[in-house]
This record gives sequence, structure tokens and C-alpha cells, in this order.
Amino acid sequence: MKPEAEKTVRFGEFELDLDRRELRRGGTAAHLSPRAFALLELLVAERPKTLSKDDLRKRLWPDTYVSKTALAQLVTEVRKALADRAREGHWIRTVFGFGYGFAGTVEEDGQGAAPASRPACWLRWGHHHLTLGEGENVVGRGSEAEVRIAVPEVSRRHARIVVDGGTATVEDLQSRNGTFVRGRAVNRATKLTDGDEIAFGPEVLVFCSTSASATTRAVRRRE
Repeated sequence: MKPEAEKTVRFGEFELDLDRRELRRGGTAAHLSPRAFALLELLVAERPKTLSKDDLRKRLWPDTYVSKTALAQLVTEVRKALADRAREGHWIRTVFGFGYGFAGTVEEDGQGAAPASRPACWLRWGHHHLTLGEGENVVGRGSEAEVRIAVPEVSRRHARIVVDGGTATVEDLQSRNGTFVRGRAVNRATKLTDGDEIAFGPEVLVFCSTSASATTRAVRRRE
């Protein structure tokens, strides 16, 4: 016989009561519309996975056409209830050009805190964190790119980043404006290390990796 699913999920000062369909902050109910509650429940249940906007729309509005702004409005409602700023993404993580994920540490009934695991590698673009999946990640402005940078100077298929565990390499795909790592043009597959600045044409992103050692970071600070 399978145990019943946990009825209450806790993160920070919040409680998500799945039985009563209620979000509480410090024991006091925080207002959420039924569909906004469903969105938060879905993101928490699927953590640490990032769900695409299309997937979220299909699951929240099955067999119903809604405008693209409907999901953004729901995310704003959830963030307001969680006192979460979009730029910080403490609870709700935005993957630019793709979708949303839950970024917090969760504690279920009778269990200790279980942190949502972070991806091994990602790119930081201003306030946006762009997750890099295992294997090949095409970077470009095209809608088919895994890492989409919707800037005219970036080619549709500009470059590719290949992730293998905690390591990654970048390779230019004969882009119009080139790919540069640490200021040097990428002419072949180039290994990336935590903190490397990668320029895709004029757009500069920072490569981040959880496998970076404290020693490497300390050396970089001294440099």
C-alpha cells in the first residue's frame, strides 16, 4: 500500500496546504486565486525542473486558448504572494525565453529540508539565469535554440555549448559576429571554466558551474 502524498509543503516562512488549497505566510493565509495556486503547486511538485511556458499553459488551461500574457499575470500574482522579486528569483526562477521553475528549499510533513538541486551549468545574462542541459545546447536567436538570445546581432544558430557532467565546451557555429571567450575568438571547441565571460556577438554572458572549486575562485579574485 502506497503512503499518502504529503498534504503540506513548507519553504521559508510559507506553507502550501494542498488539502485546504491554501498558501500561508507565518500562519496567516495569503491570497491566491485558484489558478495561481495551481501554478505554484505545479512548480513545487516538478522542482527542480524548469517547465516551458507552452507546457504550463496546456496544463493550467487545458483545451482552452489563452493569450501569452495570461501566464505572465499568474506568475506575477504568485510572486506578489511570496514577496518575490522577478530580478531576484528567490522562489520562482525565470529561464529567459523558455519558462519557469521553483528555486527554493522545500520541507514536507515529517521530513527535513530538501533543497531543489541546481543545474550543473548555466549562463548568467544580466538578471536572467539560462540553464544548460546535459549534452548539446544551441545558443542563438532562433526559436529552436535551447538558449535563446533574441538580439538581431546574434545568429539564429550562433554557437553550441556541450555539457558533460560538470564540464562544458563552447564552439562557434560560423556565426556572423563571432563567439569570444575571455576576449579571444573561438575557432574550435573551447573548454569553459566557472566565471568565464562569453561574448555571442555583442552580448556578454557569464558561464557558471557548480563544479568550480573554491581554489579556482580564490585565484581568480587575486588576479
